[in-house]
Amino acid sequence: MKLPRVIEDLEAKQVFFKYAVKYAAKHKDPPPSYQLTPGMRDEFMQLLREEKVEVHADSLADARKWVDSGLRRELGRRYGGEEEAYRIALEDDEQVKSAAALFDKAPTLPKLLALASEMSKSKPQTPLNTTKVR
Repeated sequence: MKLPRVIEDLEAKQVFFKYAVKYAAKHKDPPPSYQLTPGMRDEFMQLLREEKVEVHADSLADARKWVDSGLRRELGRRYGGEEEAYRIALEDDEQVKSAAALFDKAPTLPKLLALASEMSKSKPQTPLNTTKVR
Protein backbone atom coordinates (compact mmCIF):
# COMPACT_ATOMS: atom_id res chain seq x y z
CA MET A 1 0.00 0.00 0.00
CA LYS A 2 1.29 3.43 -0.93
CA LEU A 3 1.75 5.98 1.82
CA PRO A 4 -0.39 9.11 1.71
CA ARG A 5 1.47 12.13 0.31
CA VAL A 6 1.27 13.95 3.65
CA ILE A 7 3.14 11.07 5.33
CA GLU A 8 5.82 11.09 2.65
CA ASP A 9 6.28 14.83 3.31
CA LEU A 10 6.44 14.35 7.08
CA GLU A 11 8.97 11.52 6.71
CA ALA A 12 11.10 13.65 4.38
CA LYS A 13 11.09 16.50 6.92
CA GLN A 14 12.02 14.04 9.71
CA VAL A 15 9.34 15.33 12.05
CA PHE A 16 8.65 11.91 13.58
CA PHE A 17 12.35 11.65 14.48
CA LYS A 18 12.39 15.22 15.82
CA TYR A 19 9.36 14.51 17.98
CA ALA A 20 11.00 11.40 19.46
CA VAL A 21 14.16 13.37 20.29
CA LYS A 22 12.13 16.08 22.05
CA TYR A 23 10.03 13.51 23.89
CA ALA A 24 13.09 11.58 25.08
CA ALA A 25 14.70 14.80 26.33
CA LYS A 26 11.74 15.26 28.71
CA HIS A 27 11.02 11.63 29.62
CA LYS A 28 13.46 9.07 30.99
CA ASP A 29 11.22 6.15 29.94
CA PRO A 30 9.11 5.51 26.84
CA PRO A 31 5.34 5.62 27.06
CA PRO A 32 3.88 2.23 28.05
CA SER A 33 3.85 -0.05 24.97
CA TYR A 34 4.67 3.07 22.93
CA GLN A 35 1.00 4.01 22.99
CA LEU A 36 0.21 7.62 22.15
CA THR A 37 -1.95 9.88 24.26
CA PRO A 38 -3.99 12.89 23.12
CA GLY A 39 -1.37 15.07 24.85
CA MET A 40 1.40 13.48 22.79
CA ARG A 41 -0.56 14.13 19.60
CA ASP A 42 -1.01 17.76 20.68
CA GLU A 43 2.76 18.03 21.27
CA PHE A 44 3.34 16.65 17.77
CA MET A 45 1.00 19.27 16.29
CA GLN A 46 2.92 21.94 18.22
CA LEU A 47 6.17 20.61 16.76
CA LEU A 48 4.71 20.89 13.25
CA ARG A 49 3.90 24.55 13.95
CA GLU A 50 7.38 25.18 15.40
CA GLU A 51 9.02 23.55 12.38
CA LYS A 52 6.70 25.53 10.08
CA VAL A 53 5.49 22.31 8.47
CA GLU A 54 2.30 23.10 6.65
CA VAL A 55 -0.20 20.28 6.47
CA HIS A 56 -3.91 20.37 5.86
CA ALA A 57 -5.77 19.24 8.98
CA ASP A 58 -8.03 16.91 6.96
CA SER A 59 -5.04 15.25 5.30
CA LEU A 60 -3.45 14.68 8.67
CA ALA A 61 -6.69 13.34 10.16
CA ASP A 62 -7.14 10.96 7.20
CA ALA A 63 -3.57 9.70 7.69
CA ARG A 64 -3.77 9.34 11.49
CA LYS A 65 -2.84 5.66 11.58
CA TRP A 66 0.33 6.43 9.60
CA VAL A 67 1.12 9.42 11.80
CA ASP A 68 0.69 7.28 14.91
CA SER A 69 2.81 4.53 13.39
CA GLY A 70 5.59 6.99 12.50
CA LEU A 71 5.60 8.45 16.00
CA ARG A 72 5.56 5.03 17.67
CA ARG A 73 8.33 3.77 15.39
CA GLU A 74 10.62 6.70 16.13
CA LEU A 75 9.93 6.53 19.86
CA GLY A 76 10.83 2.84 19.66
CA ARG A 77 14.05 3.68 17.82
CA ARG A 78 14.94 6.33 20.39
CA TYR A 79 14.38 4.12 23.42
CA GLY A 80 15.03 0.62 22.09
CA GLY A 81 17.14 0.97 18.96
CA GLU A 82 16.66 -0.22 15.39
CA GLU A 83 15.26 -3.61 16.33
CA GLU A 84 12.51 -2.02 18.40
CA ALA A 85 11.71 0.41 15.59
CA TYR A 86 11.36 -2.49 13.13
CA ARG A 87 9.21 -4.45 15.56
CA ILE A 88 6.82 -1.52 15.95
CA ALA A 89 6.74 -0.83 12.20
CA LEU A 90 5.86 -4.47 11.51
CA GLU A 91 3.31 -4.51 14.32
CA ASP A 92 1.54 -1.55 12.68
CA ASP A 93 1.76 -2.93 9.11
CA GLU A 94 -1.60 -4.26 7.86
CA GLN A 95 -0.02 -6.36 5.10
CA VAL A 96 2.27 -8.08 7.60
CA LYS A 97 -0.72 -8.73 9.88
CA SER A 98 -2.63 -10.29 6.98
CA ALA A 99 0.33 -12.47 6.04
CA ALA A 100 0.82 -13.59 9.64
CA ALA A 101 -2.86 -14.53 9.83
CA LEU A 102 -2.31 -16.91 6.92
CA PHE A 103 0.23 -18.83 8.98
CA ASP A 104 -2.40 -19.26 11.69
CA LYS A 105 -4.68 -20.85 9.09
CA ALA A 106 -1.97 -22.92 7.44
CA PRO A 107 1.04 -23.58 9.71
CA THR A 108 2.97 -25.83 7.31
CA LEU A 109 4.22 -25.18 3.78
CA PRO A 110 1.93 -27.76 2.12
CA LYS A 111 -1.09 -26.30 3.94
CA LEU A 112 -0.01 -22.77 3.04
CA LEU A 113 0.33 -23.73 -0.65
CA ALA A 114 -3.10 -25.39 -0.57
CA LEU A 115 -4.58 -22.27 1.01
CA ALA A 116 -2.95 -20.06 -1.62
CA SER A 117 -4.38 -22.26 -4.35
CA GLU A 118 -7.82 -22.10 -2.77
CA MET A 119 -7.62 -18.34 -2.44
CA SER A 120 -6.54 -17.84 -6.04
CA LYS A 121 -9.49 -19.94 -7.26
CA SER A 122 -11.94 -17.84 -5.29
CA LYS A 123 -10.66 -14.54 -6.71
CA PRO A 124 -12.37 -13.32 -9.87
CA GLN A 125 -10.02 -13.85 -12.78
CA THR A 126 -9.39 -10.97 -15.13
CA PRO A 127 -9.36 -12.04 -18.76
CA LEU A 128 -6.08 -11.72 -20.59
CA ASN A 129 -5.90 -9.09 -23.25
CA THR A 130 -5.83 -11.02 -26.50
CA THR A 131 -5.50 -8.02 -28.79
CA LYS A 132 -2.46 -8.35 -31.01
CA VAL A 133 -0.21 -5.38 -31.45
CA ARG A 134 0.96 -4.84 -35.01
